[in-house]
Amino acid sequence: MAHYSAYFIDELGTKHVAGELITAESGNDVRMQFRYSPEYLANDDLPSLDPVAIKKGPAPISFVSLPRAFDDCLPGSWGKRWLIRSKGIARSEQRDYQLLKYIDEGHIGGLFFKDKQAPEIQDVKTANRMAQMVFDLDANGKLTNTGNMPTDAVHSSGGMRPKFTATLFGEHKLIKMESSRDTRDIVALEHIAMTFAKSSGLNVAATEIQKFGDRKGLCVQRFDINNAGGRHHKLSMKTLLQADEYTVASYGDMATIIHRYSAAAAADAHQLYKQMLINVVVSNRDDHLRNFELHWIGGGWRLTPAYDILPSEDGEIYHATRFGLNEYVDRWSELLALAKKFKLSDTQACEIRDEIIEALVLLPKIISDSKINDQDASWLTELTSKQSSILK
Repeated sequence: MAHYSAYFIDELGTKHVAGELITAESGNDVRMQFRYSPEYLANDDLPSLDPVAIKKGPAPISFVSLPRAFDDCLPGSWGKRWLIRSKGIARSEQRDYQLLKYIDEGHIGGLFFKDKQAPEIQDVKTANRMAQMVFDLDANGKLTNTGNMPTDAVHSSGGMRPKFTATLFGEHKLIKMESSRDTRDIVALEHIAMTFAKSSGLNVAATEIQKFGDRKGLCVQRFDINNAGGRHHKLSMKTLLQADEYTVASYGDMATIIHRYSAAAAADAHQLYKQMLINVVVSNRDDHLRNFELHWIGGGWRLTPAYDILPSEDGEIYHATRFGLNEYVDRWSELLALAKKFKLSDTQACEIRDEIIEALVLLPKIISDSKINDQDASWLTELTSKQSSILK
Protein backbone atom coordinates (compact mmCIF):
# COMPACT_ATOMS: atom_id res chain seq x y z
CA MET A 1 0.00 0.00 0.00
CA ALA A 2 1.35 3.42 -0.97
CA HIS A 3 0.30 6.91 0.12
CA TYR A 4 0.71 10.04 -2.00
CA SER A 5 -0.06 13.50 -0.68
CA ALA A 6 -1.50 15.84 -3.31
CA TYR A 7 -0.47 19.50 -3.10
CA PHE A 8 -2.15 22.45 -4.80
CA ILE A 9 -0.58 25.87 -5.45
CA ASP A 10 -3.14 28.64 -5.87
CA GLU A 11 -2.91 31.82 -7.94
CA LEU A 12 -1.28 33.73 -5.08
CA GLY A 13 1.45 31.11 -4.71
CA THR A 14 0.08 29.58 -1.49
CA LYS A 15 0.59 25.85 -1.13
CA HIS A 16 -2.28 23.70 0.14
CA VAL A 17 -2.51 20.02 1.03
CA ALA A 18 -5.33 19.00 -1.29
CA GLY A 19 -5.67 15.45 -0.03
CA GLU A 20 -4.23 11.96 -0.05
CA LEU A 21 -4.21 9.21 -2.66
CA ILE A 22 -3.93 5.65 -1.34
CA THR A 23 -3.08 2.79 -3.71
CA ALA A 24 -3.24 -0.95 -3.05
CA GLU A 25 -1.98 -3.63 -5.46
CA SER A 26 -3.26 -7.18 -5.82
CA GLY A 27 -1.38 -8.96 -8.58
CA ASN A 28 -1.81 -6.88 -11.73
CA ASP A 29 -4.81 -5.07 -10.28
CA VAL A 30 -4.62 -1.82 -8.36
CA ARG A 31 -7.26 0.00 -6.38
CA MET A 32 -7.04 3.65 -5.47
CA GLN A 33 -8.85 5.98 -3.12
CA PHE A 34 -8.58 9.76 -2.85
CA ARG A 35 -9.82 11.85 0.05
CA TYR A 36 -9.75 15.65 0.24
CA SER A 37 -8.11 17.22 3.27
CA PRO A 38 -10.33 19.13 5.74
CA GLU A 39 -8.28 22.28 5.09
CA TYR A 40 -8.92 22.10 1.36
CA LEU A 41 -12.62 21.39 1.78
CA ALA A 42 -13.01 24.35 4.12
CA ASN A 43 -11.59 26.80 1.57
CA ASP A 44 -14.36 27.80 -0.83
CA ASP A 45 -11.89 29.60 -3.09
CA LEU A 46 -10.17 26.34 -4.06
CA PRO A 47 -11.66 24.29 -6.92
CA SER A 48 -12.40 20.61 -7.27
CA LEU A 49 -9.27 18.99 -8.66
CA ASP A 50 -11.56 17.62 -11.36
CA PRO A 51 -15.17 18.89 -11.54
CA VAL A 52 -16.21 15.68 -13.29
CA ALA A 53 -14.63 12.81 -11.36
CA ILE A 54 -13.05 14.32 -8.20
CA LYS A 55 -15.69 16.72 -6.93
CA LYS A 56 -15.04 18.37 -3.58
CA GLY A 57 -16.66 16.52 -0.72
CA PRO A 58 -15.78 14.71 2.52
CA ALA A 59 -16.37 11.16 1.27
CA PRO A 60 -13.46 9.14 -0.14
CA ILE A 61 -13.53 8.61 -3.94
CA SER A 62 -12.52 5.21 -5.31
CA PHE A 63 -10.82 4.41 -8.63
CA VAL A 64 -9.56 1.30 -10.40
CA SER A 65 -6.94 3.25 -12.36
CA LEU A 66 -5.07 6.51 -11.96
CA PRO A 67 -7.56 9.42 -11.94
CA ARG A 68 -7.31 11.28 -15.23
CA ALA A 69 -6.69 14.60 -13.47
CA PHE A 70 -3.60 13.08 -11.87
CA ASP A 71 -2.55 11.52 -15.18
CA ASP A 72 -2.57 15.05 -16.62
CA CYS A 73 0.27 15.84 -14.20
CA LEU A 74 2.53 13.15 -15.61
CA PRO A 75 4.97 13.80 -18.45
CA GLY A 76 4.33 12.57 -21.97
CA SER A 77 6.10 9.63 -23.56
CA TRP A 78 9.36 11.49 -24.14
CA GLY A 79 9.38 12.97 -20.64
CA LYS A 80 8.72 9.55 -19.10
CA ARG A 81 11.65 8.17 -21.03
CA TRP A 82 13.90 10.87 -19.60
CA LEU A 83 12.46 10.45 -16.09
CA ILE A 84 13.07 6.70 -16.06
CA ARG A 85 16.59 7.05 -17.42
CA SER A 86 17.67 9.99 -15.25
CA LYS A 87 16.26 8.49 -12.02
CA GLY A 88 17.22 4.88 -12.79
CA ILE A 89 13.68 3.70 -12.10
CA ALA A 90 13.31 -0.09 -12.12
CA ARG A 91 10.78 -1.61 -14.52
CA SER A 92 8.67 -2.81 -11.58
CA GLU A 93 8.32 0.82 -10.41
CA GLN A 94 7.26 2.37 -13.72
CA ARG A 95 3.48 2.18 -13.46
CA ASP A 96 1.88 5.58 -13.90
CA TYR A 97 0.75 6.02 -10.30
CA GLN A 98 4.23 5.04 -9.08
CA LEU A 99 5.71 7.95 -11.02
CA LEU A 100 3.60 10.48 -9.09
CA LYS A 101 6.23 10.68 -6.36
CA TYR A 102 8.56 12.40 -8.83
CA ILE A 103 6.07 15.16 -9.66
CA ASP A 104 7.25 18.13 -7.60
CA GLU A 105 6.24 21.78 -7.66
CA GLY A 106 8.71 22.51 -10.43
CA HIS A 107 6.36 20.76 -12.83
CA ILE A 108 3.89 22.44 -15.14
CA GLY A 109 0.46 23.06 -13.59
CA GLY A 110 -0.75 23.66 -10.07
CA LEU A 111 -0.98 20.09 -8.78
CA PHE A 112 1.97 18.00 -7.60
CA PHE A 113 2.80 15.10 -5.31
CA LYS A 114 6.30 15.74 -4.00
CA ASP A 115 6.63 18.54 -1.46
CA LYS A 116 9.85 19.89 -2.83
CA GLN A 117 10.93 22.58 -5.26
CA ALA A 118 13.34 21.13 -7.81
CA PRO A 119 16.27 23.28 -9.02
CA GLU A 120 15.46 25.40 -12.07
CA ILE A 121 17.43 26.25 -15.19
CA GLN A 122 17.99 29.97 -14.80
CA ASP A 123 20.85 30.84 -17.13
CA VAL A 124 21.60 30.45 -20.83
CA LYS A 125 24.77 28.40 -20.27
CA THR A 126 22.87 25.70 -18.38
CA ALA A 127 20.06 25.84 -20.95
CA ASN A 128 22.62 25.24 -23.72
CA ARG A 129 23.97 22.18 -21.94
CA MET A 130 20.47 20.83 -21.31
CA ALA A 131 19.53 21.36 -24.95
CA GLN A 132 22.43 19.19 -26.06
CA MET A 133 21.60 16.52 -23.48
CA VAL A 134 17.98 16.17 -24.56
CA PHE A 135 19.05 16.13 -28.22
CA ASP A 136 21.53 13.32 -27.51
CA LEU A 137 18.94 11.21 -25.70
CA ASP A 138 16.46 11.78 -28.51
CA ALA A 139 19.06 10.99 -31.19
CA ASN A 140 20.78 7.90 -29.83
CA GLY A 141 18.99 6.87 -26.66
CA LYS A 142 21.99 7.75 -24.52
CA LEU A 143 21.77 9.96 -21.47
CA THR A 144 25.11 11.64 -20.97
CA ASN A 145 26.49 12.41 -17.51
CA THR A 146 23.93 14.70 -15.90
CA GLY A 147 26.28 15.85 -13.14
CA ASN A 148 24.55 18.56 -11.14
CA MET A 149 22.15 19.45 -13.94
CA PRO A 150 18.51 20.15 -12.93
CA THR A 151 17.17 17.04 -14.68
CA ASP A 152 13.64 17.49 -13.30
CA ALA A 153 13.21 20.40 -15.73
CA VAL A 154 12.94 17.87 -18.57
CA HIS A 155 10.16 15.53 -17.46
CA SER A 156 7.75 18.26 -16.41
CA SER A 157 5.45 18.37 -19.43
CA GLY A 158 3.55 16.22 -21.89
CA GLY A 159 4.13 15.45 -25.54
CA MET A 160 6.46 13.35 -27.64
CA ARG A 161 9.12 15.91 -28.54
CA PRO A 162 12.30 16.66 -26.54
CA LYS A 163 11.72 19.66 -24.29
CA PHE A 164 12.57 21.22 -20.94
CA THR A 165 11.50 24.17 -18.79
CA ALA A 166 13.63 27.16 -17.87
CA THR A 167 13.31 30.59 -16.33
CA LEU A 168 15.40 32.89 -18.52
CA PHE A 169 15.64 36.65 -17.97
CA GLY A 170 12.76 36.43 -15.52
CA GLU A 171 10.36 34.68 -17.92
CA HIS A 172 9.04 31.14 -17.51
CA LYS A 173 9.50 29.15 -20.71
CA LEU A 174 8.86 25.70 -22.11
CA ILE A 175 11.63 25.03 -24.61
CA LYS A 176 10.81 22.57 -27.38
CA MET A 177 13.94 21.37 -29.13
CA GLU A 178 14.57 20.25 -32.67
CA SER A 179 14.77 16.48 -33.08
CA SER A 180 17.26 14.35 -34.98
CA ARG A 181 14.25 12.71 -36.67
CA ASP A 182 12.81 15.92 -38.10
CA THR A 183 12.50 15.91 -41.89
CA ARG A 184 11.42 19.55 -41.87
CA ASP A 185 12.20 22.56 -39.71
CA ILE A 186 9.57 21.73 -37.10
CA VAL A 187 10.70 24.48 -34.73
CA ALA A 188 10.16 27.18 -37.35
CA LEU A 189 6.94 25.60 -38.65
CA GLU A 190 5.36 25.64 -35.18
CA HIS A 191 6.45 29.23 -34.60
CA ILE A 192 4.93 30.26 -37.95
CA ALA A 193 1.64 28.48 -37.23
CA MET A 194 1.40 29.96 -33.73
CA THR A 195 2.25 33.47 -34.97
CA PHE A 196 -0.33 33.19 -37.75
CA ALA A 197 -2.94 32.01 -35.24
CA LYS A 198 -2.16 35.01 -33.03
CA SER A 199 -2.45 37.38 -36.00
CA SER A 200 -5.97 36.06 -36.63
CA GLY A 201 -7.01 37.01 -33.09
CA LEU A 202 -6.62 33.63 -31.40
CA ASN A 203 -5.36 33.69 -27.81
CA VAL A 204 -2.09 31.74 -28.04
CA ALA A 205 0.99 31.12 -25.94
CA ALA A 206 3.72 33.49 -27.19
CA THR A 207 6.60 31.80 -29.02
CA GLU A 208 10.07 32.74 -30.24
CA ILE A 209 12.88 30.83 -31.91
CA GLN A 210 16.19 30.76 -30.08
CA LYS A 211 19.52 29.00 -30.51
CA PHE A 212 20.88 26.96 -27.61
CA GLY A 213 24.47 26.27 -28.50
CA ASP A 214 24.31 24.44 -31.83
CA ARG A 215 20.66 23.49 -31.42
CA LYS A 216 17.47 25.33 -32.32
CA GLY A 217 14.56 25.51 -29.90
CA LEU A 218 11.11 27.05 -29.69
CA CYS A 219 10.60 29.05 -26.49
CA VAL A 220 6.93 28.91 -25.48
CA GLN A 221 5.64 31.27 -22.79
CA ARG A 222 4.20 29.25 -19.91
CA PHE A 223 0.66 30.20 -18.90
CA ASP A 224 0.39 27.91 -15.86
CA ILE A 225 2.48 30.25 -13.72
CA ASN A 226 2.07 33.97 -13.04
CA ASN A 227 4.45 36.75 -12.04
CA ALA A 228 3.56 36.32 -8.37
CA GLY A 229 4.70 32.70 -8.45
CA GLY A 230 1.11 31.49 -8.33
CA ARG A 231 -0.14 28.59 -10.42
CA HIS A 232 -3.13 27.77 -12.57
CA HIS A 233 -4.34 24.22 -12.16
CA LYS A 234 -5.19 22.74 -15.54
CA LEU A 235 -7.20 19.84 -16.89
CA SER A 236 -7.08 18.42 -20.39
CA MET A 237 -10.18 17.86 -22.48
CA LYS A 238 -9.28 14.18 -22.31
CA THR A 239 -9.82 14.34 -18.56
CA LEU A 240 -12.94 16.49 -18.71
CA LEU A 241 -14.51 14.15 -21.28
CA GLN A 242 -13.39 11.11 -19.26
CA ALA A 243 -11.87 9.77 -22.47
CA ASP A 244 -9.34 7.04 -23.10
CA GLU A 245 -7.28 6.08 -26.14
CA TYR A 246 -10.32 4.42 -27.73
CA THR A 247 -12.70 7.34 -27.27
CA VAL A 248 -14.03 8.97 -30.43
CA ALA A 249 -14.43 12.67 -29.62
CA SER A 250 -15.31 15.74 -31.64
CA TYR A 251 -14.85 19.50 -31.46
CA GLY A 252 -18.53 19.66 -30.62
CA ASP A 253 -17.89 17.49 -27.55
CA MET A 254 -15.25 19.97 -26.38
CA ALA A 255 -17.67 22.85 -26.97
CA THR A 256 -20.17 21.08 -24.71
CA ILE A 257 -17.53 20.90 -21.95
CA ILE A 258 -16.84 24.62 -22.34
CA HIS A 259 -20.51 25.52 -22.00
CA ARG A 260 -20.78 23.27 -18.96
CA TYR A 261 -17.75 24.46 -17.00
CA SER A 262 -16.28 27.69 -18.39
CA ALA A 263 -16.80 30.92 -16.46
CA ALA A 264 -16.94 32.73 -19.82
CA ALA A 265 -18.44 30.10 -22.09
CA ALA A 266 -19.34 32.36 -25.01
CA ALA A 267 -15.83 33.80 -25.30
CA ASP A 268 -14.16 30.41 -24.90
CA ALA A 269 -16.46 28.74 -27.43
CA HIS A 270 -15.57 31.53 -29.88
CA GLN A 271 -11.87 30.80 -29.33
CA LEU A 272 -12.28 27.05 -29.71
CA TYR A 273 -14.20 27.46 -32.96
CA LYS A 274 -11.48 29.75 -34.30
CA GLN A 275 -8.79 27.25 -33.29
CA MET A 276 -10.69 24.49 -35.08
CA LEU A 277 -10.68 26.53 -38.29
CA ILE A 278 -6.99 27.39 -37.91
CA ASN A 279 -6.16 23.72 -37.42
CA VAL A 280 -7.82 23.10 -40.77
CA VAL A 281 -5.93 25.93 -42.50
CA VAL A 282 -2.48 24.91 -41.24
CA SER A 283 -3.28 21.19 -41.42
CA ASN A 284 -2.66 20.58 -37.73
CA ARG A 285 -3.75 16.93 -37.55
CA ASP A 286 -2.31 16.34 -34.09
CA ASP A 287 -5.33 18.04 -32.52
CA HIS A 288 -5.88 15.40 -29.86
CA LEU A 289 -7.74 15.99 -26.60
CA ARG A 290 -4.61 16.55 -24.51
CA ASN A 291 -3.82 19.60 -26.63
CA PHE A 292 -6.87 21.46 -25.34
CA GLU A 293 -7.21 22.44 -21.69
CA LEU A 294 -9.19 24.43 -19.18
CA HIS A 295 -7.34 26.09 -16.32
CA TRP A 296 -8.44 27.62 -13.04
CA ILE A 297 -7.90 31.37 -13.24
CA GLY A 298 -9.65 34.27 -11.57
CA GLY A 299 -11.91 31.95 -9.59
CA GLY A 300 -13.26 29.97 -12.54
CA TRP A 301 -12.44 27.54 -15.34
CA ARG A 302 -11.32 29.08 -18.65
CA LEU A 303 -9.95 27.77 -21.91
CA THR A 304 -6.17 28.10 -21.86
CA PRO A 305 -4.22 29.94 -24.55
CA ALA A 306 -3.77 27.70 -27.60
CA TYR A 307 -0.55 25.74 -27.96
CA ASP A 308 0.95 22.90 -30.06
CA ILE A 309 -0.42 24.26 -33.35
CA LEU A 310 1.85 22.63 -35.91
CA PRO A 311 1.42 21.74 -39.60
CA SER A 312 1.43 17.98 -40.09
CA GLU A 313 4.21 16.91 -42.39
CA ASP A 314 3.17 13.36 -43.19
CA GLY A 315 0.36 14.08 -45.63
CA GLU A 316 -2.24 12.55 -43.31
CA ILE A 317 -5.73 13.89 -43.99
CA TYR A 318 -7.43 12.66 -40.83
CA HIS A 319 -7.58 14.77 -37.66
CA ALA A 320 -7.22 13.31 -34.17
CA THR A 321 -10.42 15.10 -33.11
CA ARG A 322 -13.48 14.77 -35.31
CA PHE A 323 -15.64 17.35 -37.02
CA GLY A 324 -19.01 15.95 -36.07
CA LEU A 325 -18.84 12.35 -37.31
CA ASN A 326 -16.01 12.95 -39.76
CA GLU A 327 -12.25 12.90 -39.25
CA TYR A 328 -11.65 15.44 -41.99
CA VAL A 329 -13.47 18.26 -43.78
CA ASP A 330 -13.25 19.60 -47.31
CA ARG A 331 -16.13 22.11 -47.44
CA TRP A 332 -16.97 25.30 -45.55
CA SER A 333 -20.60 24.19 -45.27
CA GLU A 334 -19.52 21.33 -43.00
CA LEU A 335 -17.65 23.67 -40.66
CA LEU A 336 -20.48 26.20 -40.68
CA ALA A 337 -22.97 23.46 -39.72
CA LEU A 338 -20.88 22.78 -36.60
CA ALA A 339 -21.30 26.35 -35.31
CA LYS A 340 -24.53 25.48 -33.51
CA LYS A 341 -22.60 23.00 -31.34
CA PHE A 342 -20.59 25.99 -30.09
CA LYS A 343 -23.79 28.05 -29.68
CA LEU A 344 -22.57 30.40 -32.40
CA SER A 345 -24.80 31.91 -35.06
CA ASP A 346 -23.97 31.54 -38.74
CA THR A 347 -23.07 35.23 -38.77
CA GLN A 348 -20.62 34.80 -35.88
CA ALA A 349 -19.05 31.75 -37.54
CA CYS A 350 -18.59 33.63 -40.80
CA GLU A 351 -17.00 36.57 -38.97
CA ILE A 352 -14.50 34.19 -37.34
CA ARG A 353 -13.80 32.63 -40.73
CA ASP A 354 -13.26 36.06 -42.30
CA GLU A 355 -10.77 37.08 -39.58
CA ILE A 356 -8.66 34.03 -40.44
CA ILE A 357 -8.85 34.69 -44.19
CA GLU A 358 -7.78 38.31 -43.62
CA ALA A 359 -4.80 37.13 -41.53
CA LEU A 360 -3.60 34.98 -44.45
CA VAL A 361 -2.31 38.19 -46.05
CA LEU A 362 0.27 38.36 -43.25
CA LEU A 363 1.45 34.78 -43.65
CA PRO A 364 4.18 35.39 -46.30
CA LYS A 365 5.91 37.91 -44.01
CA ILE A 366 5.55 35.60 -41.00
CA ILE A 367 7.19 32.84 -43.03
CA SER A 368 9.97 35.15 -44.21
CA ASP A 369 10.66 36.51 -40.71
CA SER A 370 11.07 32.97 -39.35
CA LYS A 371 14.10 32.41 -41.66
CA ILE A 372 12.83 28.93 -42.49
CA ASN A 373 14.55 27.24 -45.43
CA ASP A 374 13.15 27.81 -48.93
CA GLN A 375 11.98 24.23 -49.40
CA ASP A 376 9.90 24.20 -46.23
CA ALA A 377 8.62 27.72 -46.92
CA SER A 378 7.35 26.62 -50.34
CA TRP A 379 5.79 23.49 -48.88
CA LEU A 380 3.95 25.46 -46.18
CA THR A 381 2.78 28.12 -48.64
CA GLU A 382 1.33 25.46 -50.93
CA LEU A 383 -0.24 23.59 -48.02
CA THR A 384 -1.98 26.62 -46.48
CA SER A 385 -3.16 27.81 -49.90
CA LYS A 386 -4.85 24.46 -50.49
CA GLN A 387 -6.28 24.17 -46.97
CA SER A 388 -7.53 27.75 -46.75
CA SER A 389 -9.65 27.16 -49.85
CA ILE A 390 -11.85 24.99 -47.62
CA LEU A 391 -13.01 28.13 -45.80
CA LYS A 392 -14.21 29.80 -48.99
